[in-house]
Amino acid sequence: MVIQKVYENIESCFEGIVVEGNKIGRKIGFPTANLNIQSGINFPTLNGVYSVEIQHGDERFGGVMNIGVKPTFEEDLKEKVFEVHIFEFDKEIYGELLKVEICSFIRREKKFRNVEDLKKQLSEDCDTAKEQLLNKNQETHYQAHYLQEFNRDIETTVIHLPDLDFVRFCEEKFSVNRGVYNTVDKWFAEHQVVNIIRRRMTILRFLYWVTVYIPRECKLEFGPKGLTEQLSFYYMNHVKGEK
Repeated sequence: MVIQKVYENIESCFEGIVVEGNKIGRKIGFPTANLNIQSGINFPTLNGVYSVEIQHGDERFGGVMNIGVKPTFEEDLKEKVFEVHIFEFDKEIYGELLKVEICSFIRREKKFRNVEDLKKQLSEDCDTAKEQLLNKNQETHYQAHYLQEFNRDIETTVIHLPDLDFVRFCEEKFSVNRGVYNTVDKWFAEHQVVNIIRRRMTILRFLYWVTVYIPRECKLEFGPKGLTEQLSFYYMNHVKGEK
């Protein structure tokens, strides 16, 4: 059996068509492009603000993206909204395609008391994003080296640990509790991932996928039925059809 690397299918890019929004960002001095996601299935699961690079045609820009439900302005928004504020950009691009690459996490999404507090925070977010983007090349090199070493460790040791030690490894490495691990393990077992080595690799790849953009100090929260939804989404796009 060929063991796939845990991280070989993880990507941080997706594409979206710019659609009209409520233009609140423009009114408060931070215009955003609202995206209808077209491709790419590995966008972050954690609602929040991220530094990003945006490809528009042949041009590339830095920016910040908010993924979430806009709690400051919306009371009961059900679906995630993807909003990108592009630095040094002032064009009408409705109906056009943007390619977005997530660079780093900035903060969780939160509800602000008023618009002035939100504007102050957005200004700080932009400063943070610019700093993160400047350091991107160095961080990417470190991450690639880290993932290479971790994959090697997975293939030679972790995947063959005794059951309890493997569970503890997942709990510590991905900051998930025993209940989450047990649910993930049972779910894949019930969906025909029977071989123990393959199931362990699938569990590791899923846990990495679902936590890849979440800093360690943030607690992983799924919400009602959230874990099942993530498992189903991951299974359909990464596992189903594998031999």
